[in-house]
Amino acid sequence: MFGFNLNLNKVLQQLQQSAGDFRKIVVCVERGEGAVRLLMNGLQEVVEVNFGQNTQTLLADGRLAAMLAEAFNEGLCESRRLLKEEISRLTGVTNLPEIPGLF
Repeated sequence: MFGFNLNLNKVLQQLQQSAGDFRKIVVCVERGEGAVRLLMNGLQEVVEVNFGQNTQTLLADGRLAAMLAEAFNEGLCESRRLLKEEISRLTGVTNLPEIPGLF
C-alpha cells in the first residue's frame, strides 16, 4: 500500500514504547528578537511559551499574535520533521509516507 512491507504490529509496538523519547525531542523557535520564544516537543505539544520585554508594544501594534502563530507553525513543521527522522531511525524505513496529523 505505501510501497514497503512491514510487520505493522511490531512497528506500532516500537512507536508506543518510544512515545516518551518523542517527548524528549525539543524544538525552540524565536520571533521578534526574543519577543516570542516557543518550545515544542516531538509529539507536537507546546511545552513552553515565553515573551520578551517588548511584548506590550507588539501587543498594542497587533504583531504579537502573528509572531506567536509564525513560531507555532515553524515549530510544528520542525517537530514533525524530527519525529519522522526518529521514526525512520527506529523502524529502519527510510521512505515513510506523509501521515496527516503526524508528519
